[in-house]
Amino acid sequence: MMGVRLQELYSLMSHDEYRPASYFSEQLNVSLKTVRNDIKKLDCELKHCGASVDSKAHNGYRILVANEEEYNAWREKKNLQPRLQENGNRNAQVLGALLHASSYIKIDELCDTLYLSRSSITTSLKQIDELLAQYKLKLDRKPAFGIRIIGDEFDIRRLMCYCKMKYHFFEEPFPAGENSIWLGQTIVSLLNKYDLHLTEVAFNNFVNYVYVGMDRILDGHIVSLKLNVESFSAIGIKESSFCTELVSLLEQKFGVTYTRDEKNYILLYLGGKQMTGSGDYSIESDDNFIFNQEIDQLSYDMIELLRQEFQISFSNNFELRMTLNRHLVPLDIRMRYGRPVY
Repeated sequence: MMGVRLQELYSLMSHDEYRPASYFSEQLNVSLKTVRNDIKKLDCELKHCGASVDSKAHNGYRILVANEEEYNAWREKKNLQPRLQENGNRNAQVLGALLHASSYIKIDELCDTLYLSRSSITTSLKQIDELLAQYKLKLDRKPAFGIRIIGDEFDIRRLMCYCKMKYHFFEEPFPAGENSIWLGQTIVSLLNKYDLHLTEVAFNNFVNYVYVGMDRILDGHIVSLKLNVESFSAIGIKESSFCTELVSLLEQKFGVTYTRDEKNYILLYLGGKQMTGSGDYSIESDDNFIFNQEIDQLSYDMIELLRQEFQISFSNNFELRMTLNRHLVPLDIRMRYGRPVY
């Protein structure tokens, strides 16, 4: 029988990447000796179900599957699911490192930092190139220097908003997430004060929008907007007053200075709907749900519970899973920021 720690170790194992014992030690917060003992136990478990733990000197460990059918049957019986699809997780790791890099970063540095092979990172970069193109960004490659993401600061922030909602990047500026909650609750209070209304999804998008702006200002990246946001018909006295007070509170709490363009960056969201599809600064529609892994996993677990309890399988019903996601996302937002649940 696999204990909780052994299951955690299994979930951290890759099928195609060798990972060193130090990686597992860090993730599980245990000693290297404990990791190596647990790896032996996991190897014994896997050898009874068509797989094993493969080790390679100076590289680490990975799962090696000899009998796919037997191995998959064992995983289903144990209800063991990977935390993320491996390629998706790998791409997210590489993209996160690039977005947080202050300058060019070499592929060898990415290999050492992320415990990934050069070929795996090269494969991820090809897929990341496609994503960057959707945001009018690209990878700049310089021999002897490395690679970095280049493009307009506004578009970099758009991508960061997407990544924050989907992969929960950017925990560093706000320790333990407490100030992230403060930001959400402060925005709720100001929306009520100025009688402004946002749906749950629009509210969550706005919190992330402001959050990412803060992250970039703290890193020394200032947005430059070539337009007068205050002239938009959707921006009135209430919206301007809301923005002024929010900026004042942010400056007091975090000791940063908002330029006129940074204030307009916040106002742009409130008046952005009239610009969707036109101009250089389009705002993503609030109808575009971004399902993060935790919510999607919860939907999967609910469907799996139905299968276990009532022998009814909806595992292939993609529409049901998406519907569950759409109901759970607003509930998650309300609970996270202390908004009334009704």
